[in-house]
Amino acid sequence: MDVEYLTRVLGATVLTPTEVKLPRTRKRKRIVTLLRRESRAPVVAAKCADCYAPNKPVLKFGRRRTWAEFLVLGLLERDGWSGRWIKNWSGPGRPRLQVCAGIGKELAISDPRAAALFARVDERAGHPAGGIWDLFAWRGADYLIIESKQYRRRDNLHDDPSQLRWLEACHDEGLSLDSFALVRYDAGDASIVRPVARGLSSATIRVVRDVLAIETLASPPELSGQADSAYFDAVPRSESTETGVMNRCSSTVVN
Repeated sequence: MDVEYLTRVLGATVLTPTEVKLPRTRKRKRIVTLLRRESRAPVVAAKCADCYAPNKPVLKFGRRRTWAEFLVLGLLERDGWSGRWIKNWSGPGRPRLQVCAGIGKELAISDPRAAALFARVDERAGHPAGGIWDLFAWRGADYLIIESKQYRRRDNLHDDPSQLRWLEACHDEGLSLDSFALVRYDAGDASIVRPVARGLSSATIRVVRDVLAIETLASPPELSGQADSAYFDAVPRSESTETGVMNRCSSTVVN
């Protein structure tokens, strides 16, 4: 994918490409690497049974609040793409892989050709635990495979053999390396995040849950009409007072 296109659609700046060595062929390749600077929201995501990962910073996306992966998907959807976050790790008793449209929302890849390609790559890569790249997106016959990593963290593609196997498996299935990008994000100031409120009454929880259900089901204006726009999950009731924030998959309220 053209670098200028990605920087425009994602509102990102270009970093030095990330050099990797493919595990089987030992060939060295350079992966497009971009940076987005985000604003951290003063909330935490409530724990969900599915499609959840601990310790991810919640970021602002217009009026909505979500993780970096779903923020990038939202930007891609504005330009006609569809996509999923692939959760490829879990604890005991949980599935190895979850295909996610939002925090707490598991949803299969809707395009048959994209689903078949994903299955072939997963098979070829040996069903890696933790190696699948974060975002799998499609638009017609075009595909984007994006890895989302926090800026300045010691978390690099070349340190993860399973991610390199996944990259090479995609390449072996005919995907150009131009379809891959590493998108790093600066998550902003962590000191603004508020702790989870304790001891709230069930009546308060019900009120916030009802309000959130209305707000999270309403697509933001720029995404109205998009089928996959329901992944904006943590929505603040009042940013000026920082009150009444709740993830829709849980009754946990954040103050």
